Amino acid sequence: LQLSEQGIDTPGACQGQEACDAYCGDSAHLDECVNFGEKAGLISPEEVRMIKKTGGKGPGGCSNKKSCDMYCQDDDHLDECINFAAQNGLMTDQEKTLAKKNGGKGPGGCRGKEECDTFCQKEENFDQCLEFGRQNGMMNDQEYQDAKKMGSKMMKGGPGGCKGKEECEAFCQ
Repeated sequence: LQLSEQGIDTPGACQGQEACDAYCGDSAHLDECVNFGEKAGLISPEEVRMIKKTGGKGPGGCSNKKSCDMYCQDDDHLDECINFAAQNGLMTDQEKTLAKKNGGKGPGGCRGKEECDTFCQKEENFDQCLEFGRQNGMMNDQEYQDAKKMGSKMMKGGPGGCKGKEECEAFCQ
């Protein structure tokens, strides 16, 4: 069903994805489009806050996740993207330092939390991820030794299927 058929007025009365993207690509319509997107359930309240905070523009003027991801995959834009993310609460100071140290890449060249989590959940990547964590101060010596002892058994989870120190401590308490 078209939104207009559902009784939802589109911003600027635009019809279709292309027309609405063009209309909402104009920063003069930012508030109208963001309010519409939130009301229609197309964007989350968190995304609304971020859009309003940044004026709907990311590093290099990117305006959506896809274009920002493409822009930030270019190593020439790494510092700009890391600084933008840190300034806008998308990464902690520790993550910023780690990203700059490693060129924005994690073990196996992964980028971003989702991609790195997916990479590190594969049993064959366990040792590489463990070493990356140790070299980058993500675990202390005792945690490293414990993980090394447990080996890839950790990939299957601890008690209750928990994964990682925080999750397992929470489960065991």
